[in-house]
Amino acid sequence: GYSMLDVCAGFDLDVWAIDHEGYGQSTRTQSFSDFESCTQDLSIVADLIERETGWSSAAYYGQSAGSLRAAHFAQRYPSRVERLVLDAFVWTGEGSTALAKRREGLASYMASHRRSVTRESLKGALLKDDPHHTTVEPGVADALADAALRDGDSVPSGSFVEMCTKLPLVDPEKIECPVCLLRGE
Repeated sequence: GYSMLDVCAGFDLDVWAIDHEGYGQSTRTQSFSDFESCTQDLSIVADLIERETGWSSAAYYGQSAGSLRAAHFAQRYPSRVERLVLDAFVWTGEGSTALAKRREGLASYMASHRRSVTRESLKGALLKDDPHHTTVEPGVADALADAALRDGDSVPSGSFVEMCTKLPLVDPEKIECPVCLLRGE
């Protein structure tokens, strides 16, 4: 299998991961798991990390909607974030064909707190910008889909709703730490 967490741990980094509400193995509720709620989740995790390790700040990595969550957290709590890696970060969404397609289903995303995911939709989300696998190693998309589908076939609708209606959510000038953009807009 492939795990970004294992890669980081292999470099002797302490790695903490979070399943936001409604994702992975976290609790399923009626929440849309919007970006504000996720920022609060990250604040709680930052407090836990500080209690357990004594570190008041850390490096954060987020991918896709997770990059918006991490950037929103860094903007809101700059003293808690010493470095930030944003992978597949969407700032304004301007000209995004993926967001234009999502907007076609906006009414259904707003009507339900969860949306369906399939193996193909999960793989497609990772490979849409890399159809020739120049930045995504072969097998990673399948591993991602396998791992995600073990936890169910739906996820909260909040990230789709807010990416279609509220971008930009982050002001880059308010992020004080060094930032590494991977596959950025």
